[in-house]
Amino acid sequence: LLAVAIMAILVVIASLIDLSWGIRASKKIGQFKTTSFGLRKTVSKDKVYLTLYFFAVMIDACLSFFVPFPLASILMCAGEIIIEGVSVYEKMQQLKLL
Repeated sequence: LLAVAIMAILVVIASLIDLSWGIRASKKIGQFKTTSFGLRKTVSKDKVYLTLYFFAVMIDACLSFFVPFPLASILMCAGEIIIEGVSVYEKMQQLKLL
């Protein structure tokens, strides 16, 4: 259970890193406004991510009779972090850091 909780926290941290790079990129191109829209977008994205992650945990509960580790949770966590990583990479390209 601790491993599953840590993976869920990693997903949220990846989302917050993406948010910070999004703010940097929007400031760079001059479209930054201090509104709650970006935060709401991040929170709703996290809600979807954690819902999918919860389903992966339920699949792992069913698979626990056959597989001794949380395979679905690991795959879901890796997929979500890769999505956020690609998003950060795109924002770094906008900032011309790469």
